[in-house]
Amino acid sequence: MSTALIFYDYSAGNIRTVYTNPTVAISVHTTHKLDNHWVRCTSLTEKDLSKVDYNATISFSEYGNTETIEMREIGQDGKPSRRENIWRWVKYNR
Repeated sequence: MSTALIFYDYSAGNIRTVYTNPTVAISVHTTHKLDNHWVRCTSLTEKDLSKVDYNATISFSEYGNTETIEMREIGQDGKPSRRENIWRWVKYNR
C-alpha cells in the first residue's frame, strides 16, 4: 500500500509531495511551473538508506492528451542518466 500527502506550500510557492510505499522508504517532491512546463525536484531515500536526487521536466501536449516526463539524475556511480515516460490520456466511453 502506498501513501502520498500532496499540498500547496504557499510560503515556498510550490507543490510538495511526500510519498511512501513498501519498496521505497520515502520520496519528497517539490513541483513548480516554469514557462510552459512543470519542474519536479525529487529526493528519494531507499530502504537501505541510500539516497538519490533527480529532477524532472513535465510537459503536456497542446490539447492535454499527452504528458511527457523527462527525468535526469546522477547515479551512485557518479554517471548522469536520463529516462523519459510518456503518458497518453485515453477516453473511455461505456
